[in-house]
Amino acid sequence: MRAGGADKERDQRLQNAAADVISEHGFEGLRGDVVAARAEVPEDAVPEPWELFAAVIRTDEDRFNAIVDGAVGAANAPAEQLLAVIEACVTDFDWTYWIELWSLGLRDERARELRDQLDVAFRARIANLIEAGRAAGAFDVPDPESAAVAISTLIDALAVDATLRDDTVSPNYMFGLSASVAGRLVGAELKLPGRGDDA
Repeated sequence: MRAGGADKERDQRLQNAAADVISEHGFEGLRGDVVAARAEVPEDAVPEPWELFAAVIRTDEDRFNAIVDGAVGAANAPAEQLLAVIEACVTDFDWTYWIELWSLGLRDERARELRDQLDVAFRARIANLIEAGRAAGAFDVPDPESAAVAISTLIDALAVDATLRDDTVSPNYMFGLSASVAGRLVGAELKLPGRGDDA
């Protein structure tokens, strides 16, 4: 997508429109005429669906990473930092786009590559945080990378049920269970903040 001046403003409208369409109708709903009408631009100004979809995913991931950066930066102890990452996954992230990416990844190589790229980056972030906690003596974990894979995979699995409004897996349940399992994996108690926890 383009950048600068009027083009930048138009691109933002296109991306906002695409995000709404994905939330309501999934990737299959990203038709040029639909996005153009919502963004109030000519249809020939609409990029192809995958370009729009990837832009929405990457923008949302950038937003999430900025939230995590702020939360981790505000935390002191390694356990608080790890808990901040988990809480951000629950309270500050819309999993609708990710569920669509996972589904599309079953059939589309571009989606598989993007999912893999983003997953690798997220797991590395958790692994680095765990390794730093281990180096500081706060965590007792033999393999930070395996622990990071287990934690991120658990979050992904719970996020699907929470997004689908499962009667058991509420956001609070997701947060509490993820924190409990992560604490056991790293050998440290992750104390939940003062909020309801129905896990």
